Amino acid sequence: MGCLQSHVELSREDKIIADMELQLEYAGLNCIKVDYVIRRYSENREINKFQWDNIVAELGIKSKNYRNCPELEAFYDTFTNENQCINTKELLILGILLSLGQIRTKARLLFEIYDSENLKVIDQSCIEDLFEILKKITIVRLPMLVNNNNEPPENRRKIELYARVLNAKSLRAKQQFIKLLSDNKDKIPLEEFKVKFDVFENALLLSTFGFRSFLAQF
Repeated sequence: MGCLQSHVELSREDKIIADMELQLEYAGLNCIKVDYVIRRYSENREINKFQWDNIVAELGIKSKNYRNCPELEAFYDTFTNENQCINTKELLILGILLSLGQIRTKARLLFEIYDSENLKVIDQSCIEDLFEILKKITIVRLPMLVNNNNEPPENRRKIELYARVLNAKSLRAKQQFIKLLSDNKDKIPLEEFKVKFDVFENALLLSTFGFRSFLAQF
């Protein structure tokens, strides 16, 4: 993530959010390891409390509130369902976005989330779903980490306004996102999907700040 970020001019709001994203501690981990560990402790597309504890221990990340990140538990609560289990797909996407790795590797890992039968092809509906999860993670959940304890109240309000503005742009952005990654085709093969991210502007979509920047264009 850091390599891409060094080539992009971040807004003040994005700098604040990016600082809090670092508190999740995925930034020093390889995306392949993150993907493997989450999948290893997942069952039936969800992760129970004991499996989550194993993931936290094996990856060496924090899961409890602490001074620099007092909203950490509330953040992860947004990934849980009515059974108090974490949604595997959403956690995988979060971890892949925030961890280290080659862009094509990240693209492949995201593709494989939707290609559960290893057919090397996914439907356009998968691209639509990926957009919705990216939107939820980048402009709803991650901004939650910005707390008045670590930022002045006015900065918190700016972040909330920034997120609302981006959300208002998301409908038009979604249409362009689908067009970029599917060429408006019903079926998208793995190799075609990976090649899409050789374009720098598309590669930015596989980062949280890049996805927010993409929304901001509309």
